[in-house]
Amino acid sequence: MRGTFVDGDCLWVSPVSFAALRPGDVVAFHSSGKAVAHRIAKRAGDGFLTWGDGNLHRDAAPLTRAFLIGKVVERERGGVRAAVAGGPAGRRRAGLGHGARRLRILLLFPWAPVYRLFRASRLMRLLWRPRILAARFAGAAGDFTKFIHRGETVACWIPREQRWTCRKPYDLILDPPTR
Repeated sequence: MRGTFVDGDCLWVSPVSFAALRPGDVVAFHSSGKAVAHRIAKRAGDGFLTWGDGNLHRDAAPLTRAFLIGKVVERERGGVRAAVAGGPAGRRRAGLGHGARRLRILLLFPWAPVYRLFRASRLMRLLWRPRILAARFAGAAGDFTKFIHRGETVACWIPREQRWTCRKPYDLILDPPTR
């Protein structure tokens, strides 16, 4: 839900009947053992198709009554609560966000080969040397490492899954850990 929520937001979820939901509402539901918050795109048979505001595509599986947790009514950031736009207003907001992301991709697409060549050359490592903090965490689900620059997580390494995520342009200077 990039664009609507940021890391660290606390979401306030209210119980709601499945029949009262409508396209544009943000709902919390169970998906693959996790709690997920996405916006309802449209009705699909007995359920709803959902779509994260930060995603380019709708979720593959429709939301059914059995997986619903509730409707997200507010988000809290820095101790300040704000209402979450739902219904037609939420739909318009999400539509503008999806359109802006698609336009950005269209405009940046021609530069992708140049970016890949630049990344492969490793030249940026000589020119840009930001102070990046590597913070290792150990939890019940396993160890992971976050790479933090100016208070924001820019990359994450999860060794047990061999999964590396890295935001652009930090992928020009960072590689996954070798061990």
